[in-house]
Amino acid sequence: MGGSVNRLNHNAGNFKTDYNYIRGADFETSSPSETPYKMNECFENMSFQLKNSNSDIEKIKIILEYHIKFERIHPFSDGNGRTGRLIMLALMLENNLTPFVITVENRAKYMDILRNQDIESFVGLVEPLIEEEKKRIIAFKKSSNLQI
Repeated sequence: MGGSVNRLNHNAGNFKTDYNYIRGADFETSSPSETPYKMNECFENMSFQLKNSNSDIEKIKIILEYHIKFERIHPFSDGNGRTGRLIMLALMLENNLTPFVITVENRAKYMDILRNQDIESFVGLVEPLIEEEKKRIIAFKKSSNLQI
């Protein structure tokens, strides 16, 4: 037990206090001192844009754009990728959009999209994933006779 306690992240749930980086990235993440401001700005702007968006595709683009911003801020000392994808999933559901999963097969393309901040390629990546998920939901409803 003593060894596993030593591996705990004692800063969990708080913004980073030390500089961090993304392995293989050609940019620097936000500094610890600017992280709270950038996170607040990021989520306020995203919320405003989502509230004023006119279509599902516009909402998806906003969510994807802010996912890239979140990952580039890299606000935590650990778990930024998982947290960012979880936030993206929650935002899709909150906005009545079909969620999607970035599979292992898509990881390299996803990482390249993040590196290049390429929203259009991100949309191109997730559109078929969304359609695939819609089909899975329909099949699940049919097989389970549920009203979701």
